[in-house]
Amino acid sequence: MKNRFGNEQTYPQVMNELISQLCWIAVSNPA
Repeated sequence: MKNRFGNEQTYPQVMNELISQLCWIAVSNPA
């Protein structure tokens, strides 16, 4: 398994994953 910025994932896929994680944080911990 390659690391997050390895050749197996494209840049849009990485960004999409980061955005989804941020959305999870926002939903789980409303400011």
